[in-house]
Amino acid sequence: MDGNAPFSDAIRLAPIPEDFRPPRLEVYKGVTDPREHVQRFEAAVRYRQPDEATRCHLLANTLKGATFNWFIKLPRGHISSYEHLKSELIARFMGRTHMVVSNMVLANIKQGERESLRDYTNRFFAAAAEADDVEPAVAMHNFRKGLKVGDLSKFLQLAKPRSYPELVARASQFMLLEDAESSPTGAPRVKQVVACITDFDVRWVLLDSGSIADILFESAFLQMGLKEANLLRAGTTLLGFSSEMVQPLGFITLPVSFGDDNGHAMSMVNFAVIKAKSGYNTILGRTTLNSFGMVIFMPHLCAKFPTSSGVVTIKGDAKQATRCFQIAAQLVVDQMDPRESQPVIPQEGVINIALGGEDSSKIINISSYLNEKQQAKVIALLSEYIDVFAWSPEDVTGMDRAVCEHHLNVSQTTSPIAQKKRVMVGERQDAIKEEISKLLGAGYIREVEYPRWLTNVVMVKKANGKWRMCVDFRTLNQACPKNTYPLPRIDTMVDHTVGYEVMSFLDAFSGYHQI
Repeated sequence: MDGNAPFSDAIRLAPIPEDFRPPRLEVYKGVTDPREHVQRFEAAVRYRQPDEATRCHLLANTLKGATFNWFIKLPRGHISSYEHLKSELIARFMGRTHMVVSNMVLANIKQGERESLRDYTNRFFAAAAEADDVEPAVAMHNFRKGLKVGDLSKFLQLAKPRSYPELVARASQFMLLEDAESSPTGAPRVKQVVACITDFDVRWVLLDSGSIADILFESAFLQMGLKEANLLRAGTTLLGFSSEMVQPLGFITLPVSFGDDNGHAMSMVNFAVIKAKSGYNTILGRTTLNSFGMVIFMPHLCAKFPTSSGVVTIKGDAKQATRCFQIAAQLVVDQMDPRESQPVIPQEGVINIALGGEDSSKIINISSYLNEKQQAKVIALLSEYIDVFAWSPEDVTGMDRAVCEHHLNVSQTTSPIAQKKRVMVGERQDAIKEEISKLLGAGYIREVEYPRWLTNVVMVKKANGKWRMCVDFRTLNQACPKNTYPLPRIDTMVDHTVGYEVMSFLDAFSGYHQI
């Protein structure tokens, strides 16, 4: 069926300009006021200035569902102009009203005495999906209020969800549990996730694609007959489930394998052994899941990964998954007492090292956590490349302008902005004079007369009590077209730090040298 048939030949055969780019338009299904839709449409296309035929085609493309079915059933060549199409659309759908599900409607939805949790949940969520004036907090309250007494209602009272999506996720878990318990006697039950770690079948395994580290809890570590003497000590600190800092007992690399009748696969996993309470024995993070090529299907409570002999499917037990989740949630609730405050953990100290021998001005700081062998290696490396450090502004010689020169790409349509002088007093003024003298002496800056662009410096006090002189480039940045520079994926960079004891950072001498 030709979707343009209702238009007259003058509109249907009119060419659309090649350089015309249609804006993003809202679709119209006939459930709201058609006048409001037409007003939004005209506001969206006004600055594009389309001709008569183009406006007709654009408005027709916004029709969907009942409105589109009405349009294609119009007689061939019936629509002769944009105003004709607009008036026909308004006249046809003006009488339709949108049914708004109010708070009172959701409050009246109750779970029947013999109604399953799945039926009640689907009925409530379907009604809430049609609502456009119901706050999430009100919807969550009405959902809990409508539940009959059971495991889900008790659990929601114990650990209240913080958001509507979290409520939906918890209800879905309990629906799976109810379906598993109501399956016929003798029906095959799904297997819970079992990982083979050093020839031990370990149950209660959490596949967490949001975790960087692989965690093995001390209780499971000891049950496998492993000793603390097997652990590799490291100074790495992990972030716990309740945002607390957790110091691992150590690290150990163990073989982990999964498999079924279609095949199996094994990978060496570097576990962080943690002494903490948990509903799980081990947590496998995304580094390990990626090594298996594993894809997780949360709605089906299973995961799949390829092997040379076929695709392996790992299925979870809904009842055991709910049990682990309840234990983990209860542990979080127990740690949410507002009367308790987490003590501030002091940062590790540093050691001052003089690289210049008798020249005491060339001082660096290294971590006091390093042992003597590590300290010696770090100091030897820094001493070997001492010439790459800038101990003063004069040490940064810059680059010859014949090799490379930078120009500001200022838009020609932007007028220069010169700020009024801002008076600095006291130690701020002294710090500015000192910094300006350094920059003039090193040749980084020069004095100009009658500048077209002028901005005041901003003084920011450092943690060590000194002052940092910054330049406010906001007005200049707004006048320059933005360039997009590709950056590495942050999660990949973070994953690459796992397992390493020492990390080094490159810090520029001053903000002036970062361009």
